[in-house]
Amino acid sequence: MGRGPIVPPGRGDDGAKGRLGQWDLGAAGRLGRGNRRTSRPWARWAASFDSGRPILASMETLAVAQLKGGSGKTTLAVGLAAVLAGRGLRVLVADLDPQGNAGMVLSGGELSPTGPTMGDVLTGGNAILEAARPSTVAGVDLVPAGRGLADVAVRLGGEIGRERRLRLALAAAGDRWDVCLLDTPPTMGLLLVNALNAAAGVVVPTDPGVFCLAGLSDLLGVVEQVGRYLDARGLAVRRLVLSRVRRDLVSRQVAGQLRDRFGALVAAAELPASVKVEESHSRCLPVPVWSPRCPVSVALSLLADELFPCLPSLQRVA
Repeated sequence: MGRGPIVPPGRGDDGAKGRLGQWDLGAAGRLGRGNRRTSRPWARWAASFDSGRPILASMETLAVAQLKGGSGKTTLAVGLAAVLAGRGLRVLVADLDPQGNAGMVLSGGELSPTGPTMGDVLTGGNAILEAARPSTVAGVDLVPAGRGLADVAVRLGGEIGRERRLRLALAAAGDRWDVCLLDTPPTMGLLLVNALNAAAGVVVPTDPGVFCLAGLSDLLGVVEQVGRYLDARGLAVRRLVLSRVRRDLVSRQVAGQLRDRFGALVAAAELPASVKVEESHSRCLPVPVWSPRCPVSVALSLLADELFPCLPSLQRVA
């Protein structure tokens, strides 16, 4: 019996259908990973009939970036990874922040990861498939930062093509993952440029404060320069995400200013300030894993809904 089509929610009969995230699968649909892997988009599309999960024609790489610390980058990156993995996607989180917070959350608190790390990938010592390892969240793999990541800019100082190292490393991984999320450092430098040059889009968490708005302006300039001078013409900001939002006048004013200036580019989903964030980090878990029903988890799920319809390579099985 053939499988029914995947259709957006609210269209078609829900009686005998299983639900996977925002998609409704046909009567024979199921949540599974499948065994087929191929770099040919048409064959991956066909393989989705066997796997029963949403499939992308090629890996989508998103950089989570902001030129200000404490804006919620890591919370967003690891939380979004957990949400997407829960919907059946294979997710890679690459930690490009020398502080290594994303790696700590996804490795159960490991501060000094063993084996190849992101620094080894960027310097050419190891392929990204060798550095990736399973995280503590099912469906999410991790490339940790490692202690040597802070020295990468010095080690690659005289190398040709140093801004393209991560882009080439991810291209060599083929279709191992559906989505790659890059947790970037909050400073301008080679690591951030590598992340932007490797990404198809940028998700920018912005807490409603004056300093974060200044960082946003600088980041938008960097994105434009990377797209213009490093042959990343498709690079664009996908969403500005208000994070650590409080119910006060300042938050409402900043949110209103952002929406007036950037319109629909500002995500409708807002990540509220919540004690659940610190609770989850203290237990080295993404927020959706620690507290699936808290407002932050709900907002991350809504953000995933906003991001995925605008991904150009998302394939719906017909």
